[in-house]
Amino acid sequence: MAALENNDLADYIPQIGSFAVLTVDPVACVDYLEDPVATAACALLPSKDYVVYISGSAPLLDPRTAFREERPYFVIQGALQDIPNQFIDAGMSIPLAHQSLTHPSGRQPLKISGSPFPWSDCYLSAFVSVSVRCPNGLVVDPVLCELDEDEQFQFTILIDDDSVRRRERRAAQGEKDNVGAVDPNVDADSVTNVDIGNDDTDSDNGTEGEIDEEEAVAIFRSLFANQASERLPAVAFTHNLSQVKEFNDPKGYFQEIAVIAEIIKASLARKEAAKAIINQKDAARYDEKTTELLQAHQASRGPDAPAASIQDKASSLSGKPPLTAPLDRGARFSRVRVCIAQIKNLSLLSSSLLPSHSPYFQMATNHDLGRYIPQIGSFAVLTVDPVACVDYLEDPEATAACSLLTSKGYVVYMHGSGPLLDPQAAFREEQPYFVMQGVPRDIPDQFIEAGMSIPVTPQSLTIADHPSGRQPLEISGALFPWLDCYLTAFTQVSVRCANVLIVDPTVCELDRTERFRFMCLIDDDAERRDDLRADAEEAKALTQNPTELATATDDIVTDTDYGDSGDAVEEIDEQEAVAMAIFRGLFADQALEHLPAVKFTHDLSQVKEFNDPKGYFQELAVIAEIIKASLARKEAAKDLIIQKDAARYDEKTAELLRAHQASHAPVASQNSGLSFAEKPAPTAPLDRGATFSRVRVCIAQIKHVFRRIMCQPIDHNT
Repeated sequence: MAALENNDLADYIPQIGSFAVLTVDPVACVDYLEDPVATAACALLPSKDYVVYISGSAPLLDPRTAFREERPYFVIQGALQDIPNQFIDAGMSIPLAHQSLTHPSGRQPLKISGSPFPWSDCYLSAFVSVSVRCPNGLVVDPVLCELDEDEQFQFTILIDDDSVRRRERRAAQGEKDNVGAVDPNVDADSVTNVDIGNDDTDSDNGTEGEIDEEEAVAIFRSLFANQASERLPAVAFTHNLSQVKEFNDPKGYFQEIAVIAEIIKASLARKEAAKAIINQKDAARYDEKTTELLQAHQASRGPDAPAASIQDKASSLSGKPPLTAPLDRGARFSRVRVCIAQIKNLSLLSSSLLPSHSPYFQMATNHDLGRYIPQIGSFAVLTVDPVACVDYLEDPEATAACSLLTSKGYVVYMHGSGPLLDPQAAFREEQPYFVMQGVPRDIPDQFIEAGMSIPVTPQSLTIADHPSGRQPLEISGALFPWLDCYLTAFTQVSVRCANVLIVDPTVCELDRTERFRFMCLIDDDAERRDDLRADAEEAKALTQNPTELATATDDIVTDTDYGDSGDAVEEIDEQEAVAMAIFRGLFADQALEHLPAVKFTHDLSQVKEFNDPKGYFQELAVIAEIIKASLARKEAAKDLIIQKDAARYDEKTAELLRAHQASHAPVASQNSGLSFAEKPAPTAPLDRGATFSRVRVCIAQIKHVFRRIMCQPIDHNT
């Protein structure tokens, strides 16, 4: 309040009754379009300064809005001329002080208070007022030239008189035109009230100046409008008239607005074209998905189902002949990916269904305690943690080597396609997509086309110039810091990060609509790549041996039409096995320790220079060599231990045999006539097979002696 009462402090400009300088802001005029192409075009436009008078006829001020509407009157210099086609004569003007000529209006010039008005022979007109919008902020900008309250009131009366005179002239001309155009066959008495088709014309059968209730409501609504329309030209004001070095004709203002209007028109046309392309793709995708569902329905009903009618429906929906072969594995996995993403998106919304006393609910709703980052749909910075990558090896040498490595920050997008979150696990798996910068290129050997890319705002290329021809993804939150970036379905990686709560607010993200569009686009690109690979393999096989390929194709069609239902059962079993494996991975408690360990942050400002994702794979290659060397050392240590264990085992076995030989020497001499002592001692350790053979012989001899002692008959078959 003190700021408004003290004129030395900031205030809302321009002030009522003041003269100011108006300058068009081309970039702000197109900000609402969120079109980088239009913004870049407007940034190149020059703007002149125009002198205006502020009458205060705009809506009431609302300090909470970002922009407010103003309706200034342009100051015109020179002698006013008649404009007959607009029913304006030179007398419909209001001169300002310092007139060197006799003014056509014969009116006394308005006296200007404050500093001397810098220009002479200037005037105002009721018919050169425009509606604009300007920033609604407090500015320190004192008034230099203004009209006092008496002169402001005089100005209001004069412009009202001129408006009435113009309406009367238009009404008179309208009556003449309508009378001259009356059909001679129509009675003249029936043409008493003529509608001249103008909103500001007073009704002949009503009281002058009367307005109906609807008009009054509209006026009051506009008077209390909270926010200026974004369609209004955006301008900047200042009270500093010395900024105008040369008095500019207001015609230049309308020429500038005309150029900006063409840029806006082109931007809207591009958006409409992009919408049409998206609608066409959506329609084609809908037909394709419908055909797939009908085929799956046909296969699930077995050979007894009325296949002909289902195929007819599929043909009518897609406009293509029905397919008889089952979906290939690539198409099945593509469908599964979409299902998993949808399941996970639903599960991540389940926090709203948790009871309020649940600890998970408290963690999810209290952001002061932190959140699990990165958030789904957000853009983040990924940094490799080399030491954490080798922690599971428990190898001090590998840890020391990784501690010397440096890591860069890479910009990624989090789609949320990883396993479901388990708060009790130390690490969790994430599957981010790297953000690429530049113009996409074809990679023929990997069946990737430049069009398999999804641009991200802001873009310097138009939709038509971009290889994908797609509407860029609109980013919510702060402005994305880099230009000409894009995403692709083929730069996704699997990593693991610490499963802890962190206070790290999201800066840039995609809303739910854009997330779903991203999911559909990457699915389309993956299917397109599978189709290109299949076509290439088919063409290669056809080139190598066309006869065998034709025979194989005939066999497939025959099996599909008349085959046994056992193949369908095997296909279903395979799909169930794949689904079970996917869901087990989806609910995995702990991320695999072999995945690269990384750190995430939503603070994109940490990346001072955009890094190519190739550097990420180069960093992992160095860490992989360290891990390989560590595992080699472990294998060498294991081999050494095994060799030592084998030598010790052989030594112990030899000792046991010698002890056994010494303890059984008398018995052995009575039966064989040759004592063990007389036999040459073994000079080399016995192998395991020989050892067990000797043991069996000893056992047989012991049994023979026991049978003789017990006087039992000897069974020679034993």
